[in-house]
Amino acid sequence: MMQYKAVYESEERPKILKVFSAESGESFTARIGLGVKEEIDQISTDTIYDHIRNLISYIKKATSEISITEKEEQVYEAWPIKGWEEVESAKDETIRWWEIAYFRDEEEPSDV
Repeated sequence: MMQYKAVYESEERPKILKVFSAESGESFTARIGLGVKEEIDQISTDTIYDHIRNLISYIKKATSEISITEKEEQVYEAWPIKGWEEVESAKDETIRWWEIAYFRDEEEPSDV
């Protein structure tokens, strides 16, 4: 049996997992990304929205932990706000998943 689950463990970024259950009862998981359209088409809209909700919770947590790079600190990245790059990345992922779920049932435009 195979199913997809939106998973969020507070210390890690949210993810969608493909869960394989063997007849023996053993389970195997694989993380699903945005790169394989055929795989994404198998994920229910409800699961994608659960993942989006998890991403929003993650963004709220991540923004509560941001801080400014102080003048005496050495700069290792081009972001003046420490932690903001992860917030932006999670926001971008949220938008991509939302576009997939929200526009999923719309017909392709025709070239009439």
